[in-house]
Amino acid sequence: MLPPFEYGEFILFLTLLFGYIPVIFTYKTYHQTRLFFIAYTALLFGITASNLEAFVLPFAFNLVEHGIGVALAGILFLVYAFRNYKETIFLREKIENIAKEGKQR
Repeated sequence: MLPPFEYGEFILFLTLLFGYIPVIFTYKTYHQTRLFFIAYTALLFGITASNLEAFVLPFAFNLVEHGIGVALAGILFLVYAFRNYKETIFLREKIENIAKEGKQR
């Protein structure tokens, strides 16, 4: 027996699909956002699987939804956020060092 189609998940799919447009343009402009692009794609892939499980292969699409859409996307977003955090700390320290050198002159 197939699970019922959930309209909330379809609205979420449309929202993610609409949000994919700026993600693509950002990736084409700034290639350092590649990890964010892949994570968002995994999220979109997962919600697509979530919508498809109401029509065919519910067990398989449920695994895809949670394995790729939730787990993989979450890990990739975490790695992307951590890398950006480290880069921000590095740049802040660099700016502070330049400011200290400027005050000493």
